[in-house]
Amino acid sequence: MTLSNKLFKPVCIFVASLYAVTAIVCGAFSAHALKNQLGVDQLDWIDTASYYQFVHCFLLLALPFVFQRVAKIAWSSFILVNLGIVFFSGSLYLMAFDIAYLGWVTPLGGLFLIFAWLLILLTSAQHIIKVMRGMNG
Repeated sequence: MTLSNKLFKPVCIFVASLYAVTAIVCGAFSAHALKNQLGVDQLDWIDTASYYQFVHCFLLLALPFVFQRVAKIAWSSFILVNLGIVFFSGSLYLMAFDIAYLGWVTPLGGLFLIFAWLLILLTSAQHIIKVMRGMNG
């Protein structure tokens, strides 16, 4: 077992937990402490950012189980999900607090998330085809 194999599951769990905690904190903070401080659009950006961040935590938690053997595809999916969360949610958080206008970065983050899901979809489809061929042969 390589170092990469030994690290994949704990790294996925660690990063997913970190994202989950920050998503919950940001969502709660905006719903309560910032409710009267920010405008409707800004609160919506935080809500959207924390929602997508939280949802994709579950994908990170599932990756070690989706990819039983750690391969380049597993790490590639992991990297794409992380880039997606950072670019998509991160840009929305920064815009909500008027730190920077990064509206052009948000769709890029969405594309990273879409590519991560497509990579998993294609890998799963390949596996299904391989198993089906084995059953017919």
